[in-house]
This record gives sequence, C-alpha cells and structure tokens, in this order.
Amino acid sequence: MNDTCDSALAAEGVSASAQKARAIPLVVYCLSLGVFALTTSELMISGMLPSLQVAFDRSIADIGNLISLYALGMMIGGPLVTILFLALKIENKRGLLLLLVFYAAAQSVAASTSSFQVLLIARVLTGMAAATSFGLMLAITAQLVGPELRGRASS
Repeated sequence: MNDTCDSALAAEGVSASAQKARAIPLVVYCLSLGVFALTTSELMISGMLPSLQVAFDRSIADIGNLISLYALGMMIGGPLVTILFLALKIENKRGLLLLLVFYAAAQSVAASTSSFQVLLIARVLTGMAAATSFGLMLAITAQLVGPELRGRASS
C-alpha cells in the first residue's frame, strides 16, 4: 500500500497486521495471469485461421472446429478430470502442477504437429487441462486470502 493509504488506515485505528491481511499476495496475481492465458488460448486459433488453412489444406470451417473442440474438452473433460483428482485425493497445488505440465506438453504437440488429426486431439486435451486448472487456480486463490478478500481475489 502507499503511504497515504497506510496513514489513512492508521488514523482509523487499523493495525499494520490488519492492513497486511487486506493485501492480496503476489501469487494470486500470478494465478490470475495463468487463468487469463489458459482461457484466451481457446480463441487463439481465430487469429491463425488463414495460416492454419494453408498449412493443413483444410477449410476455414474445419480449422474453426479447433476452437469448438477446445471448448468441448473444457465442458466434458474438465469435470471428469476434477472427479478423478477428487477420487485420487490429489491436493490442489500438486494437481495444478501436473495439469500445467500436461497442458504445456499438449500445446507443444499441437504447435509442432503436421497432422490435423493430432492437432484436433491436442486441442481437446488442452481444453480438458485448462478447465480443471482454472478451477484449481480459483480454489488455491481462495485458500491464500482471507474470507473478506475471496471475492476480490478471485475476480
């Protein structure tokens, strides 16, 4: 916080420890950047439609299906992976790390493949990982801040 804000809070009788409790940890901002990256990657294909159409010799509609398949992976795979993690009692932080490694591997395959079918599968898998990661990032955020900051931190 800045000096003006600190002074105003001190004048109201708010202790330094209470002021610190109101602060959102840096890791929450890192998690929110992760949420942004995972959710925007769903639509990154839209800016690459013409180049992907040429590279794979497919119609724009076929390439557009890559967006739909990512969303399908999120919709169907996200809950299934979440249920699996709950059944295996995988803690949130460990689950998130596993999913991010899996996501990075699937994105690497998607970026380097010359097979359209492999790209389709990679998009479904990245959607599955993204959906569960998104939920875990929000759960971890809620654990990192007090109840009074959960709404602000998760937004």
